[in-house]
Amino acid sequence: MLSIQALIADVRLPQIFANGMVLQRNQPIAVWGWADPGEQVKVGLNTQQQETTANADGTWKLTLSAEEAGGPFQLVVSGKNTLTLSDVLIGEVWICSGQSNMQWTVANSDRAEQEIAGANYPQIRQVEIPRKTSGVPLDDVEEPLEWKEANPQNVGNFTAVGYFYARELHKQLNVPIGLINTSWGGTIVETWISKEALEKDKSLKRAVHVFEQVPADTVRKNTDPNHYPTLLFNAMINPLIPYTIKGAIWYQGESNAGRAYEYRKSFPMMIKDWRKRWGLGDFPFYFVQLASFKAAGG
Repeated sequence: MLSIQALIADVRLPQIFANGMVLQRNQPIAVWGWADPGEQVKVGLNTQQQETTANADGTWKLTLSAEEAGGPFQLVVSGKNTLTLSDVLIGEVWICSGQSNMQWTVANSDRAEQEIAGANYPQIRQVEIPRKTSGVPLDDVEEPLEWKEANPQNVGNFTAVGYFYARELHKQLNVPIGLINTSWGGTIVETWISKEALEKDKSLKRAVHVFEQVPADTVRKNTDPNHYPTLLFNAMINPLIPYTIKGAIWYQGESNAGRAYEYRKSFPMMIKDWRKRWGLGDFPFYFVQLASFKAAGG
């Protein structure tokens, strides 16, 4: 795994931890980051506080006790320095992933002007993961992330599927909903699967071995996530783990339509891989069956 924390000095959090974030309710909450080796790190949320010691490589992780839905709270992380994140809500957190179906924005949807004007849901928030590729698993994204409220200024750039899903959940559950939008149009499922998972399958591991022969600097310059497997898992999924989530929603498949027989193996493989890596059990993983639009005989 490649760490982008080039210089560890102050206590730091992954970019996914930011003002306005939504944390998962009713489950232990994972918090992690970087500090000086051996540094004591304290994390406080609501009325609780936990502490741990940074490992020899500067990494640290702890787990906060489960909290009921609510907020806004402050998340305070302290070591030699102190980080204070404000306007933190606790509710339901969903990964929104796939290709253009999930990337498609509210602004491009039917009745877009009406939907945007009527968006007044300060407890529905989205954070969008930058579309990047990587030849090795990254432990964080490079640029700061921003959790944005569903209001007329922001909602046009929300994933449309994610937003309408979140809006319905919010109305039914009356709790904050956080969307982690990590999607990229035109991508194949294999690019969202880890190297380790692919290597366990005889029919797929050959692609991984071919990929390993490619010079690392060539991969870094490559902007097409479909050139090799694992590129988007490395850059757009691994940095999110182990952020505590409720589940995932997925809308993809057109880019694998020509290899449907393989998809019956690779797609369940991806679901199993994500569940294993998050370590949250068989969390809900909802997906959309593709319409037969322009399909042969459809």
